[in-house]
Amino acid sequence: MTIISQGSASSAASQVQTASKAQIGNSQTAQGSKLTTDLFRGQTDALQNLINQLLRLFKPGKPSTGASGSGQGTGSNANKAAQRELQTNQQKWQKAGIDDYSFTLQRNCFCRGDATRPVNIEVQDGKIASATFADTGEPLPADTDFNKLTVNDLFKQVGEALSSGAERVDVKYDPKYGFPTSIYIDRSSQIADEEVGFTISNFQRNDKPTFTTLAVGEEDGGGAGQPLPKPEPPIATTLALGEEDGGGGGRPLPRPEPPTVTTMAYGEEDNGGGIGTLPKPRPEPPTVTTLALGEEDGGVYRE
Repeated sequence: MTIISQGSASSAASQVQTASKAQIGNSQTAQGSKLTTDLFRGQTDALQNLINQLLRLFKPGKPSTGASGSGQGTGSNANKAAQRELQTNQQKWQKAGIDDYSFTLQRNCFCRGDATRPVNIEVQDGKIASATFADTGEPLPADTDFNKLTVNDLFKQVGEALSSGAERVDVKYDPKYGFPTSIYIDRSSQIADEEVGFTISNFQRNDKPTFTTLAVGEEDGGGAGQPLPKPEPPIATTLALGEEDGGGGGRPLPRPEPPTVTTMAYGEEDNGGGIGTLPKPRPEPPTVTTLALGEEDGGVYRE
């Protein structure tokens, strides 16, 4: 196998670049003013990409490191450690039981257009409910799934990179809930500009409210969904509203005493006479007098 040094690669790349420029010059000579600015830029981008690939192809390989957050190699021990860390944080996320949440996602890559614009994502019941550009608030096109990712989708990205033998996988996880907060994947150092990364920020739980049958202001003592105790039956009473039965607690009321019978006119008093019909007193005989009406006899009785 012939080993080509980095200097030779650079010389070869320089020769390719010179030949390409010559080709562009010949094309301009042949076509004159028909060569547009867009065509020139496209050829320049293609040439630069070719140079980068040649330089990467013949540069010395970089060693892989094994600590999460500082670089993950996929060889043996480093890959196994990364797989265990991924599994641990997936279990932490599942244990949290978060199905409704929102966050901001930004893709980092050698991409054009809207691919690297931050996106606000809202998830309900584990599925994406909305995805809008963070800078303008406009929704992502309906036919675009490029950056519509849930936390489970991000876990899947990491798992596929590790299982497929990506050369470098860097992941940082949230210490409380376990979801990825930063991802960097380089599948091969032999390919230029294929690296991809994700940054997750502004994570927020959107738990649904807890429903209760209690009236406003009532508290269930923290029963956490336990059934309420059966209310005691009401106390029956024959008393009118506002009267009190002395706390009888549902016992039968005593039989009322019979009313006192009297022959006295309303408002008269019988000085506590006995119960029942009182005997009618015998009337005294009238007083006879010869005095005219209105005269007084000094109380002398005359027959």
